[in-house]
Amino acid sequence: MNIVIIGSGNVGCYLSERLYASGHRIIQIYSRNNTTGRKLAKKVSASFTSNPKSLNSEADVYILAVNDDSIAEVARLIPNRQGIVLHTSGASDLNIIAPFSSNFGVLYPLQSFASHQAWPDETTYCIEANNRGTLARIKLLAESLQSKWVALNSEKRAKLHVAAVVVNNFTNHLYAL
Repeated sequence: MNIVIIGSGNVGCYLSERLYASGHRIIQIYSRNNTTGRKLAKKVSASFTSNPKSLNSEADVYILAVNDDSIAEVARLIPNRQGIVLHTSGASDLNIIAPFSSNFGVLYPLQSFASHQAWPDETTYCIEANNRGTLARIKLLAESLQSKWVALNSEKRAKLHVAAVVVNNFTNHLYAL
């Protein structure tokens, strides 16, 4: 698949590197951070832009690896309304991107990512889509990463996300105390 990654933070980097290594073509990295965006684009042989008006309009998939508060704002910028638009949030509802695409979904890696740690070889993805065809394409994407996936609706995904945050981050906080 031809993929545009929007965001060059930990999740954007992880997904870009994994998708590239799995044989997908990362055609563009969009990031407001020129330093991390250019570095990531070079790593996955993609073009780079920080200009939203220069977003590639011919991708099969657009992955929004941005913070939850920016999902709708960034989805609005995507020029290809037929391409699949995915967000990577555990807490945000599927329909947050409904006004911006006819094919949309979620590819949420159930994993904490830290830039100072090695990326995991495998993670489990929670997936959701607005229609069966899009869900089938997201399943193929997750399977191409040699990873497990589970289809969850937004409500169940949000509950799982909260539980994962408590189990992972809160436990680490308690250890630190």
